[in-house]
Amino acid sequence: MAGSQAHPGSESWALLSAQVRRQAAGLAAPGPPGPGQCRTCRGPAQGRYTQCFQCGLHAETAPGSLADVVVPVGYAPKGSRLARHLWQYKAGQAAAQHRLRALLLVFLRDHGPCVWRAAAMPPPSHVAVVPSGRGRPGAHPLAALVLPYLALPHARLAVATPDVPCGHHLDPGRFRASGPLRGAAVLLLDDTWTSGGSAQAAAVALRAAGARHVAVLVLGRHLDQLPAGLGQPFRLERCAVHQLPPLNRLDPVISDNPSRTALVRRARRINRELAALYPDAHTELNFSSPLELLVATILSAQTTDKRVNLVTPVLFARYRSAAGYAAADRADLEKIIQSTGFFRAKTSSLIGLGQALCERFGGQVPAKLADLVTLPGVGRKTANVVLGNAFGVPGITVDTHFARLSRRFGWTTQTDPDKIEQEVGSLFPKSEWTILSHRLIWHGRRVCHARKPACGACDIAGLCPSFGEGPTDEKTARALVKPGPFS
Repeated sequence: MAGSQAHPGSESWALLSAQVRRQAAGLAAPGPPGPGQCRTCRGPAQGRYTQCFQCGLHAETAPGSLADVVVPVGYAPKGSRLARHLWQYKAGQAAAQHRLRALLLVFLRDHGPCVWRAAAMPPPSHVAVVPSGRGRPGAHPLAALVLPYLALPHARLAVATPDVPCGHHLDPGRFRASGPLRGAAVLLLDDTWTSGGSAQAAAVALRAAGARHVAVLVLGRHLDQLPAGLGQPFRLERCAVHQLPPLNRLDPVISDNPSRTALVRRARRINRELAALYPDAHTELNFSSPLELLVATILSAQTTDKRVNLVTPVLFARYRSAAGYAAADRADLEKIIQSTGFFRAKTSSLIGLGQALCERFGGQVPAKLADLVTLPGVGRKTANVVLGNAFGVPGITVDTHFARLSRRFGWTTQTDPDKIEQEVGSLFPKSEWTILSHRLIWHGRRVCHARKPACGACDIAGLCPSFGEGPTDEKTARALVKPGPFS
């Protein structure tokens, strides 16, 4: 039977399906089922039932099929961007490979559990890639694309009959597994196909090697183009987890609209990962009093904390109180802070700040947001920096790094700092607001840069819906990481 062909729907197809399922159960021949045995796989069956739960469910959902479930990832009609990326990835273009790698990895991360649950199978224990089928030398491009990123053993498939032409027929001897897979759950990866003959033959080889479950993940094919008899298709829109209305999110690599609960859980997990990465995250401005922090934060606009920290020792030694800033000589003050940029406007803000503090707050920095934002040169960002770091009042500091990362993480799509503060604040307990701001700023300065984020060296890449915006190759990404310090 290994050299014959079986057409989906024919009697020989049904016999072949039964044969490979018996082989998957480790049986050479069907034989009569014994007491308490499943009549399909001869495994244990409960009480009066003639089939175990898995075989019974499979008989209802995918009768006569070789795979438990077939999952199309992305639809690539002719002329589409995904179709172009598929051709470019096969031609070895790095940019297309990064995009498709991100597409597959994010799909597996976000939707994999739904697929396994729908197919009534455990999470995969092995991963396999459909060989070319034409005797093409070397590994399949998909193997190098995603296998290094999946922590699963590789179930290798070899071409046994490379001269067999591709077509709508199934040649069960076309591929062979390199080793036994008794009881394994295998994730089978494939890219575009004409008829699906290679995927069908690969599923037969996996079943013959003892695999109990096979989930086929195919890139670039629509549900209507799946071959008959391969397996029950998984429709993402039928999954209860993904039937919820879309939230206000940055467009991720794939269409991913989690529930509010899922979004909060992911956001808080990212915060925990950042806490482990940056246990000593803090403001990188040097200060010893609320007034010094307020002045340093005003000076930090459009410049770096490192530059501000070079200026403030002289400034703080010259002007020790609000009254000192109120009576400061403009020329002297401008000369001290000139290197921070926009020094004339900042000089006006500092003199006005000193006068306002003396006139309305007795020369002391107020500890309320409503009072702080009335001071010259002070907005919500500056006020939250002072409240969180000088008075211990929780606040979110929406600077350029915080805004960029909160959009990349999918926490918001807003660009207005006040709206970002409101949306992100709703995802976290108030006690975490200040330290969350420090963690995102530290990660943005060191890893998640604006123009070229170091995705391949990021420790939270597995949780980020924007994975792939920067280089995903670890060696290339490591060269982009800036270890700091930035003060």
